[in-house]
Amino acid sequence: MNELTVFTRATEQPERFEVSFANGVQRQGVLRIDVPYAIEHRDVAAELGALHHLLIERAIFGDDRAGNNLHLTVSRGQVRKLMHRRSGLPELTPWASALSVQFADAHIRIENRSAAWEKPRRLEHVTEFTLADRLDLIYHVPGFGPTRLMAHALDQFCARANHLEAHEGWRQIRYMLGPALQRVLRDPKLDEAARERHGTNAVILYAPATGWNFVIAQPNDRSPLPTITTAYHRKQRPQDLGPMMSTAA
Repeated sequence: MNELTVFTRATEQPERFEVSFANGVQRQGVLRIDVPYAIEHRDVAAELGALHHLLIERAIFGDDRAGNNLHLTVSRGQVRKLMHRRSGLPELTPWASALSVQFADAHIRIENRSAAWEKPRRLEHVTEFTLADRLDLIYHVPGFGPTRLMAHALDQFCARANHLEAHEGWRQIRYMLGPALQRVLRDPKLDEAARERHGTNAVILYAPATGWNFVIAQPNDRSPLPTITTAYHRKQRPQDLGPMMSTAA
């Protein structure tokens, strides 16, 4: 079992927060995070940023770790609600975007009264950074480059794959987003319908080994990156497919 504890404090600077963390008993440190955004719950955004930094950017438990067998102790109750996508604070969802996909089924406990576990040695490992304006789960998709994976796509994949657990669905999607993907050749009328519905062009990438299709919305005013919006299972005919994305011009 992997355990991570975080505790967030305000500082004399209204935009800066100090987040102590402990990975097990011996490994401790401090993250000093600036949150330069006009939002009410900056402390929650800072704690989400700390978890993203530790679990995804630094990958302290490995880059293949999902939410199963992960126990988090946090100091802000909204962090659990946001990671489990049950929060009533939509202005904070940009900072929970990646965590709510990769660690959707993590076990999360709230402890906001005591940080007795803190040791002075945590101050020997201090990292400072400014929180980005959103924290998405990004994968390099051949032919598209950095591409966002949205929670809705994971939900649809799990539901359509005999109701997989979130960690199982995430691992399968991650495995399929590789060079063997092929573009589905579509009727121009379907592309026009996608533009009217989503405000952008949509591309379908097909994983021939599994029969899964991934719908990718092209960048637009809402997102500067391509975005995987949903997934469905349907075998495609060879004549309806382009070359593998790794070899496409």
